Amino acid sequence: MKTNYIPIVKWKKGERLALLNLKDEVKKSMIPLIELTEMVDSNILIEELKEYFPHEIFLDTAIASEDDVDYLKKIVSDGQANKMSIYPVLYYSNIDFYDFSSLTNNLCIKIGIPESIDGPSYTDIFDSIENLYGRNKDLKINLLLDLGIVTNSSDANKQYRDLKNIVNDYLEGAQFLNSIIICVTSFPEDVSKISAGEKVSFQRFDFQIYKKLLNDFKDLSDKFIYSDYGVTKFTDSDIDFRLIGNSILPKLKYTTEKTYLFWKGKKNRITKDWEISYYNLASELINSDFYSGKDFSFGDLDMYTRYEKAKAAKTNKCGSSTNWVTILANHHITLVSEQLSKLI
Repeated sequence: MKTNYIPIVKWKKGERLALLNLKDEVKKSMIPLIELTEMVDSNILIEELKEYFPHEIFLDTAIASEDDVDYLKKIVSDGQANKMSIYPVLYYSNIDFYDFSSLTNNLCIKIGIPESIDGPSYTDIFDSIENLYGRNKDLKINLLLDLGIVTNSSDANKQYRDLKNIVNDYLEGAQFLNSIIICVTSFPEDVSKISAGEKVSFQRFDFQIYKKLLNDFKDLSDKFIYSDYGVTKFTDSDIDFRLIGNSILPKLKYTTEKTYLFWKGKKNRITKDWEISYYNLASELINSDFYSGKDFSFGDLDMYTRYEKAKAAKTNKCGSSTNWVTILANHHITLVSEQLSKLI
């Protein structure tokens, strides 16, 4: 089955469980790009991958180890020794540091859009990639074009214009390309200004951009792969509760065909009781037209099961923030995979 989706996920418990519990047909249609957020012993990571996702992955260690390519190379090497397919994610700053060809002929090079005003030009970047391919023509080079966060039509138009220019100027006819991964997300990183108890939605410009690209570059459609950060680019599991106390509100981040729903919980300021808990959020979603149904994904079933158990027990306890990362990430990956299968 052709890979049509590369979801970017952090290697944290909630995301790991989301990957573990994907349906087999979803796993076969995607390769996750895993971002390590902290340095983990290579042997421990390999054992975790065996447990949670013993399939092909792209691995990005930039957040955990900055420019320490030795760390990335060791993990790829240990993965090879364990018969695992771990493909490195590189950047312009380190693509010439090491030759990974003895370990794998499949790698990803990440390029930001728009061009950085104080960084290398696109001409420099693509010249370096051409030179890399020239030294080893067995390399499968997967370019990841990262458009970042696009949450309004103005930014969507600007980013799409830059994306089209790159494809036109550098990628049409390029011999070094194995795939062109289009990474973009329309779920905002900062939702702190949304009030407790409020319900908002965000238009999915990310998927619109990708569909338009497929339509405008039909000759390259077999090279394009969709990628996003889903709804868990920034989650409460990243917060140090020792520093801020236990005041984090429940949040529902649910993906639909055209929008991201964002519903925030609420706590009574005087009594400190929950006025809108995960239970209340689950209740409202499950009884709405937005809900995909309990049979749609593991995440949707887990939400329904937790809600029904809480209702029977007459409690508002319906799981932790980590549980909800799993629920919502699993639902998101499943929904996007299904949408992409309809575009092929």
